[in-house]
Amino acid sequence: MKQLARHCILFGALIGCSFFCTGQPYHNSGGVRWASSSGVAFRQMQTEKHAIEALLTFRWGGPIVTGMYERYYQIGSTDFIWYFGGGPHLGYNRRSDDASSTSMLFVNVGVDVIAGMEYVFSSIPVAVSIDFKPSLSFTAENGSTNEHFGLSARYLW
Repeated sequence: MKQLARHCILFGALIGCSFFCTGQPYHNSGGVRWASSSGVAFRQMQTEKHAIEALLTFRWGGPIVTGMYERYYQIGSTDFIWYFGGGPHLGYNRRSDDASSTSMLFVNVGVDVIAGMEYVFSSIPVAVSIDFKPSLSFTAENGSTNEHFGLSARYLW
């Protein structure tokens, strides 16, 4: 609960700062994403309002690759941008069987959705974002859902 409150306060502070800031346009960005399944992220803007994003994250002893299509909405005349989107993920993970202490390999296939806000700095080629990214894995036992907030820092070019 405390972590959710911290995320809400940070989100509110970012919105409050949006009235005083201006940023820069970019075509590509790459960086890190911190969440319960942290990893690296690459985003390519297709148009001013459309992008594709690839995430390589690590969780449960294996990598997961996620590809998403995202739609962007600028907040007023500032450099805060709302975005949302979704796409598939594919990876594998290891789970141990408590009864036999053996580790088994599982394929992880599912879909993700994302909604967040990004700020692009005007003086340096860096953007930061906060997002909420729930996912649904089809190949897990009875389906598996994961919900987490993420914080990203990206270099722009």
